Amino acid sequence: MDAGGLPVFQNANPAQHQINNQIHTLQQQQINQQLQHQLVQQHQQQSDVLPPKRQAVVDRLKRRIENYRRRQSDSVPRFNQTFNSVCEQQNLETSVLQKKFLESKAKKAAKKTDKKQPDNTLAGNLQSSVHV
Repeated sequence: MDAGGLPVFQNANPAQHQINNQIHTLQQQQINQQLQHQLVQQHQQQSDVLPPKRQAVVDRLKRRIENYRRRQSDSVPRFNQTFNSVCEQQNLETSVLQKKFLESKAKKAAKKTDKKQPDNTLAGNLQSSVHV
């Protein structure tokens, strides 16, 4: 599990990433709801105590914080979607590069064996001619 309490899969595929992101988003939403509930309770307790001038400042701050929360909750799914597509693209590019590397390695090995075979026949011919 990671620090956020999400399960971490080794070599996770995109579906597992989406599940992780959905769980994480749900956890964040639950936490936000709990915080909002606590803020409402605090607001109710403080509204009796604060003078009107300070109450206006507190209300403005609460609206501002709420706007930030809303923006964050709207942008997190877009971020997760973009992140998943970037991960998929990088995985595809990595697999293509790996295939190219293995192909070039196989070609080099094939060229070396091709070069060694004629050398072996020449060496065999030289040895047989020396013995004659």
